[in-house]
Amino acid sequence: MIDYKYIHKFLLNKTKKYEFLNKIILNNGIIKLAKPDKEFLLYIFWVIISQQISNKASEKIWSNVIKLIKKKGDDLHYLLSDPKNFKQLNQLGVSEKKLEYISGIITKMTKEDKKEEYYRNLESKDFREEFQYFRGIGEWSCNMIEIFYFNRLDIWPKGDLIINQLSQSVQINENKMINFTQEFKPFQSILALHFWKFSDSN
Repeated sequence: MIDYKYIHKFLLNKTKKYEFLNKIILNNGIIKLAKPDKEFLLYIFWVIISQQISNKASEKIWSNVIKLIKKKGDDLHYLLSDPKNFKQLNQLGVSEKKLEYISGIITKMTKEDKKEEYYRNLESKDFREEFQYFRGIGEWSCNMIEIFYFNRLDIWPKGDLIINQLSQSVQINENKMINFTQEFKPFQSILALHFWKFSDSN
């Protein structure tokens, strides 16, 4: 069981020398990784939809996609096997390229008989190397899966726009360079959650 109180104290202690960052963590309070509310393939689909668009836009598209999936019988395999459904998904805002990506991933995973547990049991480095063989999957997508689906505590999503913007902002406010990936091991994921929460509230 993860001791989030300990992690919070760890981050507060680590940031004592960083007044601005310490205040962010203190004001945010204890943050926990939530258990995923989607099955693995659906989560991958959500990640692909979320690539390079705002949270607001991705949430709107995803809401409509879920309605369509439920209407078609809660079977993502079936949904993506019918060209008519491709057209409907495209009309909901999912680009043809992204539909090709998720369809290709499902086909390849099914062919190779590799399921969620196989990927969950890989070390982070091995997971990223293997999963990025799929078209449409980069390091950011792997990071999102590791943090929000596998609930891994020590992932720093350096390719995330908000993380990069806030990293710069924190360093400007502190007037010093900070090596986030080194200083906040082994709880980089929780620090990232603090950054996202702070961004959402400002």
